[in-house]
Amino acid sequence: MTVESARLPVEVKVTDQQYGTLRSVNVLSPEDLPEILDTQDWRLEEISIEGDIRESFEINEFDETTLIGHVVVDLDTLEWEFIES
Repeated sequence: MTVESARLPVEVKVTDQQYGTLRSVNVLSPEDLPEILDTQDWRLEEISIEGDIRESFEINEFDETTLIGHVVVDLDTLEWEFIES
């Protein structure tokens, strides 16, 4: 049995605001997103992933939007692993 997975890029997005700089961690979805990843369960997991990654990086050190790695998602179980660039 072959385990299917999806590889989704993760970025730190840096946006200048009137009162400072906003930095966010985002899991980017490709246009050809597998159907299983277009569900509420995945969106909740995605929020958790972004929070976990945010805690493991010093995102205040990023001055511009940067690709920091990829999340590899098992499409059968929605288990994921972050792979840093």
